[in-house]
Amino acid sequence: MARNGLRRRLVMKLGCKLAMAAAVALAASQARAATYNSTVESYNPLAYFTFTNQSGSQTQSAVNGYTLTLENGATISSGAGPTINGSSVPALVLANGSSGQAYATSVGASGLMGGISTAGTILATIDLASLPSTNGRIYSIAGESAGGDDLDFQIGTDNTIDFYTNGGGSARTAALTSADIGQPLFLAATFVSGGLSDIYIDGTLAATTSAGGRNDSGAPFYVGQSNVFGDRYFDGSISDVAVYNTALSAADVSNIYQSATGGGTISAAPEPSTWLLMFVGIGGVGLGLRRTNKSVGLRAMAA
Repeated sequence: MARNGLRRRLVMKLGCKLAMAAAVALAASQARAATYNSTVESYNPLAYFTFTNQSGSQTQSAVNGYTLTLENGATISSGAGPTINGSSVPALVLANGSSGQAYATSVGASGLMGGISTAGTILATIDLASLPSTNGRIYSIAGESAGGDDLDFQIGTDNTIDFYTNGGGSARTAALTSADIGQPLFLAATFVSGGLSDIYIDGTLAATTSAGGRNDSGAPFYVGQSNVFGDRYFDGSISDVAVYNTALSAADVSNIYQSATGGGTISAAPEPSTWLLMFVGIGGVGLGLRRTNKSVGLRAMAA
């Protein structure tokens, strides 16, 4: 009997240690997500919308105090963003389907109006609910444009990711496919006026072209729609939107991506049951050990 009591105490200690290990892992993942935020900010963005600071229909940038206003049913959900090293982040949800018109805009007294001229970068992680070809329209990710003076980061009706920085051509990636729906993509678009315009997907260069010239249009910054062109409503969710008035290098983009992944990948947000199943699994281990020990004890008594 004393031996069975010892086994029970050992099982209880093992269960506690497993639970503590899970808690430590969760805290570590949250710390790594915070490291991602600080890395993005270390390159001095004009604005960085993490969608964590919301007041009514507005959300505030983590730097410089700029705001985005949610329009036409746009929402922010704490569980809609991707998982960055085990910690899900909030996202701007634009469930536009075939006819929705939700987006976010910086129009207003605290809005980001212009500020990008000879060089710039836009970062965003997107999660598509459908392909543009399905709905027959361009999906705007983010930008601030004026007629003939574009700054448009978007996905075309041919499902290519495009970045326009003037009234002419764009950097253009290979077409996305249905396999990309529901899979977070970390995107970066950079340009230097008169130099190159580049697009990165998950930290890797995916397209490059001549950037052409650009002037600071003073136009408002938009997410999920264009401030110039109509019916370019994004369908899905967008998280961690940052805009810079400098062109991040390939090494900078890779560094930001690596800070989010720790050498792995950005994955889809976990189902609410994921952590519950993990803890149930821990409890199951303990219960299984207790049953095993009880069985061993009974056999010993029978002998």
